[in-house]
Amino acid sequence: MPQKRRLAHWLILPTVILLTILAGCVQSKDPVFGPDSRVLPFPSPAKFEAYERTRPTDPWTPRGRTTLIADQSLVVREVDDAGESRSTSTYTFHRLGPQRFIAQASFGAYYGYGLLEIREGEAILFMLNCERVDQQAFGAAGGTVDSGQLPPGQRCSLDNVSDPVKLLSSIAAHPVGVEQKYVPVR
Repeated sequence: MPQKRRLAHWLILPTVILLTILAGCVQSKDPVFGPDSRVLPFPSPAKFEAYERTRPTDPWTPRGRTTLIADQSLVVREVDDAGESRSTSTYTFHRLGPQRFIAQASFGAYYGYGLLEIREGEAILFMLNCERVDQQAFGAAGGTVDSGQLPPGQRCSLDNVSDPVKLLSSIAAHPVGVEQKYVPVR
């Protein structure tokens, strides 16, 4: 895989934190994916320029630069210029198909999920926004939806789903939510 494409996979991490905090998301108390399915087909560390948009027709808005680094277990963290972690949140990636990955973000008390697609050497991260997920289908699969106060908005829980990987794959087939783009910085 070309260097440009491999670096783009790192782009998802800091965005997952921000979007999960600001909007309702698909989440679980325990990780859906274990260490055996982690992938990291690109080098570490990696620097990216981040952009965001609410709808596919909106222009991209710059969100600044980020540096991501992975450990030997393929767990990724955002770091500052001195190499110190910026947050206690961590991220792992799990392959769905060619150029498509589920991002699993650990926020301590829960895990949040997004879809990362690699396109022409750049990474596009789709947040799996609960309010835009087909909630009837989500409930039929065993998921639960609740409205929280902090942060406000709905949260879709995978905790009672018998096959959460299958449900996440289904949601990721037609991702809904804020998009973020990460462009490698050389």
